[in-house]
Amino acid sequence: MTSPSGTILLSVLIFLPFTLVPGATFAQSDWGRQKCELYENAWARALSSTPNTDINDSFRAANETFIASGCTEKIAACPRSSDERELANMLTIAMLNEGAASTFLPFACDDE
Repeated sequence: MTSPSGTILLSVLIFLPFTLVPGATFAQSDWGRQKCELYENAWARALSSTPNTDINDSFRAANETFIASGCTEKIAACPRSSDERELANMLTIAMLNEGAASTFLPFACDDE
């Protein structure tokens, strides 16, 4: 049986190498940039493949602002119309298929 101090030491020895690797920080930011590029491409494809007749300027602007920020700003793009919801669903599925979490996406609606 391991003493509490032995458990702490073992934990430090296991996790310390991961905290000292400088590339680990860059890998996350590279993944962030890659996700944003994927989102930007998916946004362009989704816009070109849907009729876009019922897409509000504020929904379009929120998505474009999200992309322009490098997909790092907390933007609330609220899909209200059926076309906007279809577009949001297409983007969500595309990003999940690429390995991005749903929390990456800018889709949110304030309670009214």
